[in-house]
Amino acid sequence: MKNKFRFKVKALLVGFVLAKVAVTGFVLWGSAPLSVLLSAPEAAVAQDEAALPSEPPAPPLSDDVGRQERLAELQAVSNQLEAKRVALQEEEQRLNAQRKQLETLKREIDVKLEDLKSVQAKIDAQLKRKAEMEAQAQEQQSIAEAAKIKQLVKVYTSMKPKKAAEIIDKLDMKVVHQVFSNMKGEAVGQILTYVSRDRAAEITERMAPPREEK
Repeated sequence: MKNKFRFKVKALLVGFVLAKVAVTGFVLWGSAPLSVLLSAPEAAVAQDEAALPSEPPAPPLSDDVGRQERLAELQAVSNQLEAKRVALQEEEQRLNAQRKQLETLKREIDVKLEDLKSVQAKIDAQLKRKAEMEAQAQEQQSIAEAAKIKQLVKVYTSMKPKKAAEIIDKLDMKVVHQVFSNMKGEAVGQILTYVSRDRAAEITERMAPPREEK
């Protein structure tokens, strides 16, 4: 505004100077009309006003500069928070995907464990059945051996001692022990009389009760 005012004052001064020059010329030569002489200052003023540059925009105030700086800082913080939010969202998605994979793996493991339990139950049942069958077979074998020994006792008791001794000399010591263990002592003594000395000693040692350690 001050510049514009100065330009107006300058323009008026220039106009008056031109007017004075025009009047002097009129007086000297009488060639210029009076209206031209009177309008000369106004034209000069208008010409100077037109030559004036447009008023420049007011420079930004310090408050505006500070406000812009604060806005820039807030925008930077907002960008950082947005980046962290995106990173957290991606991490959450990754964790959710891992959780789903773990749940799927857990279900598969549970199914396999159930299958293993079923297989283990079948194996246990088979082992139990096998043990029962073996026990039954052992029992039947024991019954059969007991019946056989009983029959042998009956046979050897009815035989003459000398004839029975000949057979005893050829039998397995285990069988001899079982037979003599089920015979009466008198019958055993009669048979041992005809058994060889070494064989009789071995039979007697087998049939002797175990000695108690002192």
